[in-house]
Amino acid sequence: MAHSSKNTFEVINNDIYIYGDGWERVGLTTFCESYYDELTSVTWSKVKHNYLYNSKFGYLHRYIMEKWYNKNTVEEFTSKGWVVDHINNDSMDCRISNLDFLLKRLNTAKGQKLDIDRVRLLYRLALNICKDFYTGNYQLSLICNESMKIVNSCGREIIPAVIHLLYKCNYKIVISDAEKILDLYDEYNKVNLKELSFVDMKIQEAEKLQLTEQEAFEVSNGVRNIIAKDGELFFVVGSGLKVIETDYIHGWDV
Repeated sequence: MAHSSKNTFEVINNDIYIYGDGWERVGLTTFCESYYDELTSVTWSKVKHNYLYNSKFGYLHRYIMEKWYNKNTVEEFTSKGWVVDHINNDSMDCRISNLDFLLKRLNTAKGQKLDIDRVRLLYRLALNICKDFYTGNYQLSLICNESMKIVNSCGREIIPAVIHLLYKCNYKIVISDAEKILDLYDEYNKVNLKELSFVDMKIQEAEKLQLTEQEAFEVSNGVRNIIAKDGELFFVVGSGLKVIETDYIHGWDV
């Protein structure tokens, strides 16, 4: 389908990447055949606070919510004082997993607390939240950019790389847990999972690699932060490289 959009679009792993002249960052949204031609037929521009906007369809995040939840639902929530919240506070990330309804006052509070703390601590403990549209569940992930130890239910000590937490509750409770995690980690460098409201947990354990003397020297001196073993690449915690985002577990439910 021919269109006159001044944007460039690319579909990668079920996401639509939106490029614009002079943009330092890329726009993102979720691919769906039902609206792809319509979405790519117009030009999306960056406006105040880096929101993506088109004069015909309005703001991209509201356009996407209307496509997934229907326009009447979005209008009803809006009339009751709710806004469409970008969960990770990135206004250019309009994937459906990054959008949810939140009362305006809670959206403002989140922007003044959680969104600031999350960025500030990102390179120590990267916290990410998303919503799986198909299950209705939330997921909170913790990427351990510093060495951390936890004890599982069997009493075994685990060094996690990523901790995934599943929530079957409202968004407000997930935000509250996220704030608890960051506050405790910031103050005491630990996380108390027992005080949280998640219903299930999956842990990606860190691999314990046996480094050669040369590899250990290069890691400790900042020469490298990736180690290749048996054809696989491993990120070395504490070596300088930081991971700030991980994909959510699609379809996870209990």
